[in-house]
Amino acid sequence: MNKKTTIDSANDFAQSYDDYIHNCHWIGSDILFGLMYEYIESNQTLLDIGIGTGLSSMPFKQFGLTIYGIDGAMEMIKVCQDKKITEGIRQIDLTKDQVWFEDKTFEHAVSHGVFHLIGDLKHIFKQTALILDKNGCFGFTYEGMQDSADDYKESSIVGIFERQNLESGIKVFRHTDKYIFELLEASGFQLLKKTEFLAFVDSNTKAKTYFNVVIAKRK
Repeated sequence: MNKKTTIDSANDFAQSYDDYIHNCHWIGSDILFGLMYEYIESNQTLLDIGIGTGLSSMPFKQFGLTIYGIDGAMEMIKVCQDKKITEGIRQIDLTKDQVWFEDKTFEHAVSHGVFHLIGDLKHIFKQTALILDKNGCFGFTYEGMQDSADDYKESSIVGIFERQNLESGIKVFRHTDKYIFELLEASGFQLLKKTEFLAFVDSNTKAKTYFNVVIAKRK
């Protein structure tokens, strides 16, 4: 994966991202919040992994949670900071295996619309387990393999399929349920909920993208 290209693409997209998502009738953040609702309280903290412009954190912020974020694209971070919805944001390249926080934990974490741009998620699950309090919830989405793989080909890692996006030049990924569930178990998470939903319809091509959403609890 060309990691620099992915981050550069996000930076270039930052100023128009919210308008694009609105036109695509993006509802994933509402679904993620709804599935986590019974496990959260208004005075808790939440880390948004790949926070972007902050759209996925908005329902949690409105509910009363204190929001923190990490993201690799500085232009996305700037847009999010302008909204003043976070207590703090760190620039972290999520494609790299690095420590996010050495002295801070959170009660919950989310990552929405991110994993199809990453590929190998092992380090993300590892770091999420480290920063989550016991019994904290981790809600995330990924593009699965339920339907035809189209032009996706299995990568060097079993359970991860990839293809080159001809328009943007970056690689995008799909993950099998087996790959995701094994990561959850290895990282000390218990599966609570899982479902599939229509994530968005591209406003230009009308192509439909489906995401799986998972809610898991740190044991």
